[in-house]
Amino acid sequence: MIDIRTLIFDKRLNQRTLAQIIGCQQSEVSLFANRKRVMNDEQVHALIEHFGKETLDAYTIPDDPIEPIKQAATITIFD
Repeated sequence: MIDIRTLIFDKRLNQRTLAQIIGCQQSEVSLFANRKRVMNDEQVHALIEHFGKETLDAYTIPDDPIEPIKQAATITIFD
């Protein structure tokens, strides 16, 4: 999932401009920004074409942001 709200802010866009880039209505961009709808493959591809994959990677968030990222940990116990 792409963090549309932050992308719009950082790139100094408005929802109407982003809608033109990805080929949809401004109201649909609002739904993306509020995480009520997910972009389809064509819309994501249009973003990649416009901004580049590396740029969009910086705005990618986990599908379930509530689920913590699990990392291996080492525990050392001292006597």
